[in-house]
Amino acid sequence: MRELSIERMEMVIGSGPNWNCVGAVGGALLLFSWSLSVPLTGGVTLGLAAQGAGITAGTIALAGKCMG
Repeated sequence: MRELSIERMEMVIGSGPNWNCVGAVGGALLLFSWSLSVPLTGGVTLGLAAQGAGITAGTIALAGKCMG
């Protein structure tokens, strides 16, 4: 088996998708669909508000990791 140089290993490891960015986009889509569903349920309850806050916090965290 050939040895890979450090530069080549970095290229191979870094060539995949950035899962933090994928998660941030997914979170944004989830938050958008959540915001559309709220009027259909008759308004925001405490449970729905907590769910929306959780989705928002997770999306912000993933977006921060994606940018950094």
